[in-house]
Amino acid sequence: MFVIPSKNRHVSGLKEGRWTGRSSSGDTIRRSGRSLLLIVILTAIIALISGCKSSQYAEWADRAAYSAVSEAQGAALGEAYQFDITYNPVDCNHYLRQAEGIDGNDVHVLTVEDALKVAFHNSRSFQTRKEALYSSALFLANVSRGWEGLLPSGGVDAVGEMTRTSRGGPEGGPDNTNRYISADGNYSLAKRLVGGGMLTLGASLDYVTNFLGLSDTMAGSLVQATFTQPLLRGAWKDLAFEDQHRLERDFLIEVYEFDRFRQTFAVNIMQQYYRVLTLRDTLENSRTNIKRLTTAYLTTKALVEGGQLRRTQADQAEQNLLGSQISFEQTQLAYSQALDNFKIALGLPISRELNLDYPGALKRLNENGPQPLPFAESSAIDTSFVTDTTLLRARAGARDAEKDVEIAENDFLPQLDLELAASAPGTDNAQPARIQTHRHTRSARLVFNYNLDQTDNRDAYRNAMISRNRAKRNLAEVEDTTTLDVLNSFRSLKQSKESYVLQAKSVAIAKRRTTLVGIERQQGEASTRDVLEAEDALNSSLNGLTSSLVNYTITRLEFLASLGMLEVAADEVLIEREIPFGYDRLQERYRYLNSREPDENQATTAASRESGEAETTEEMQGPFAEKAH
Repeated sequence: MFVIPSKNRHVSGLKEGRWTGRSSSGDTIRRSGRSLLLIVILTAIIALISGCKSSQYAEWADRAAYSAVSEAQGAALGEAYQFDITYNPVDCNHYLRQAEGIDGNDVHVLTVEDALKVAFHNSRSFQTRKEALYSSALFLANVSRGWEGLLPSGGVDAVGEMTRTSRGGPEGGPDNTNRYISADGNYSLAKRLVGGGMLTLGASLDYVTNFLGLSDTMAGSLVQATFTQPLLRGAWKDLAFEDQHRLERDFLIEVYEFDRFRQTFAVNIMQQYYRVLTLRDTLENSRTNIKRLTTAYLTTKALVEGGQLRRTQADQAEQNLLGSQISFEQTQLAYSQALDNFKIALGLPISRELNLDYPGALKRLNENGPQPLPFAESSAIDTSFVTDTTLLRARAGARDAEKDVEIAENDFLPQLDLELAASAPGTDNAQPARIQTHRHTRSARLVFNYNLDQTDNRDAYRNAMISRNRAKRNLAEVEDTTTLDVLNSFRSLKQSKESYVLQAKSVAIAKRRTTLVGIERQQGEASTRDVLEAEDALNSSLNGLTSSLVNYTITRLEFLASLGMLEVAADEVLIEREIPFGYDRLQERYRYLNSREPDENQATTAASRESGEAETTEEMQGPFAEKAH
């Protein structure tokens, strides 16, 4: 609020009730009219303020946050998609489909594709991540006021008071009654400048009356404009805008990370889905193995009773059967726990009965087999340098650390600020809204401040230099780690694929071995140990085949997600991209986020790769390199 010094003594006098005497009838009428007008104005202001419901404030907040998210999506992703934090869980029954169960009967199951749709609507963790992005958007929209436009501020204060002082009756004189109302309001608009300046336009209105007449009513107003500009410390180098620059950039990165999170979230749901199916498959394999071992035990027991085999062979068969039953119980427990955890991941109640698509989903995986990668190892490393979010954060941190050194160095300069101001009062009492521009006041001053003790600035500057060096080392480490992660992923995928091929051969051999051992057992050429070993090998190879295929499928999807090769469509369907989707739009906006050039070791490594991989690398790099540029 702007202060009007010329009124202070009058206002205090009105509050103390020092104005006494009688007023004329005209004064009384005018006094009543002005008091009534003031009461009407105050009532209107109170009604206006109280009329804004909390739900309206929530709607305004949503409008600001959603607008910030939409604008950031366009800047970071190239297009905006629907974003809403309203939590409306869906009924899982709407997504159940009829499929053939393990026993051949039709059952209602939740497919992996529909599980993704349920998860995107019901998952609590996904909802929490959306709300975190919303909160960041709301905070950015708030702190951006004053930079993008004018920052409004102001308020209204009013006080009404009545006091009565008793003088002890007729001998002491009549009682003294004092009443007054005072009100003041102010409103200002501020604009922050990237050079450190601040422009403010403001107006204030004060009103005081003790209801004794027009002469005892005071009204005053003031219009003022101020401009402040640093000339040394914090001036001209966009240092004042630095915090806002980081907030805007980090929010764009957060929007890009959220888009990547949608992909990794879908892959995580698929991973848990297939983990449950893997345990279910292991459970069914174990159940089938128990049946075969039971048959082997009964056959061995009969042969022992007939004197054809020793008792130790029957004990061995029974021991293997008991071990398989124990393993079955353990697998049953693990399956139940994994299914319940999957229900939590989907946002479903634990008590809800849920059937997954078994064995249909695993059959389709086996029919398709391990899917190939769309690029070679060398191109994947290059792609990771324009898609990895950890590397993106590290580059931003290195730039910020460098800027912090510049800011700390600037703090050694003395403060020298230029302050310009101009104000004009309103016409007293009768027309306070009428500004008297001919009675304006203008002022200009320089504010100088310099602390002779620069120890704090010295320490801050040295720590900033250390942080800069640490950030550079961290960036180099993240770059090496990113390369290593790609190499490890390729090694893991290669191992999983080879394991699947070997497991498939192992299953074929184990089935043939089990059949041959059964025939040899009937001919008396195979021992009980041969039968048990064949059954155990078949059970292990079946479990290994499913596990290796699922591991390869999930590892491949995780790897593709890390390289921006996946996309969650509008209908919550996970699809593979033809080319990687990187953060090239962020790099165009902030040049310091660009990737470094490959070093000589990487160039030598890339040159030594096979010609087929080199051709694949060129095919992959062409359109994406042009896009990133």
